[in-house]
Amino acid sequence: MRTEAIKNVLLRLLIFLLIAASCLFYLSNRQKEQEALDNKRYEGIRVFLEGTEISALYDDGTKLWVGTKDGILLLDRESGQQIQKIGDDLEMIYASGIVQTDDQTVWAGHNSGLTGFLPDQSRIEFREPEIPAGRVNTLLAQGDCLWGGTMQGAFRLVKEDGTWSVEEILTEKN
Repeated sequence: MRTEAIKNVLLRLLIFLLIAASCLFYLSNRQKEQEALDNKRYEGIRVFLEGTEISALYDDGTKLWVGTKDGILLLDRESGQQIQKIGDDLEMIYASGIVQTDDQTVWAGHNSGLTGFLPDQSRIEFREPEIPAGRVNTLLAQGDCLWGGTMQGAFRLVKEDGTWSVEEILTEKN
């Protein structure tokens, strides 16, 4: 009788080990399949500025403009190498919106307002009280018109006779 009990225990142990081995084999194969799928899904994607908070991206066709909590970086589109940090003389922290208007001006919203980087390397600035107070959170370019949203309102800039100016301000008052 004792021999029969030992055989039953050994048989149950063998069945348990076979089931456990099957489960481990299944999970191992499933993990390999998922890794292969992930590698295929992300083929060609590279991580730029790993560990950096990025709040805005704009690809101008030659460079990648990257808005960060520390300002704006220009990266080479192919290598991801930093070309330059722009606006070091500005307080451009938390750059949160970057767009380009038809005149090739690249606009960046940030904690201190709005900066336009013109093709001739000059800049134009809009700050409170010209535009509503607070960080510029979003931008929308429409030809020679630029809409922006700040923490306390919205604004619309237009380009007339070669000059950008504020045409409309929207706040809770209007």
